Amino acid sequence: MGGAVFGFVDGVNELPSGLRGEVESFRRSYQQKTPMIFTTRELNVGLDLGIEKKLEMQPLNERQMQEFTCRYLGREQGQQLLKGLGQRLREFGQTPLLLWMLCGVYQKKREIPANLGGVFRLLQIFTTRIGLIAKRVRNTVGFCSSWLGR
Repeated sequence: MGGAVFGFVDGVNELPSGLRGEVESFRRSYQQKTPMIFTTRELNVGLDLGIEKKLEMQPLNERQMQEFTCRYLGREQGQQLLKGLGQRLREFGQTPLLLWMLCGVYQKKREIPANLGGVFRLLQIFTTRIGLIAKRVRNTVGFCSSWLGR
């Protein structure tokens, strides 16, 4: 695929509704010549972009969560986190991204937030992330459109 463009848009559900239309238009315009992957937390975000092939990620099971945590943090620190979480492991380990964020917080702060909101606050992404994502997507869509000669 020398010289080809591959599109990857993560978090479609987090995009402002006006930007979703731009992404949908871009997809329609270039779907025949540009392979693309779009991810979203839920398949029913009100916009399916006309995509026919859809895959759904299953939650991690407890063994997978334990393995991921111990590999990321090391066995000793991973076991400390798992012990501290106790029954809350399922809440924090729903997806690899959430578990990765929790491990990152624990590695830096050595504390376990009370809930997922605490994870977001400690990572300082809760309020600024959406704006950064939207800006990156706009820039990427604009760049790809101009590069492909739209």
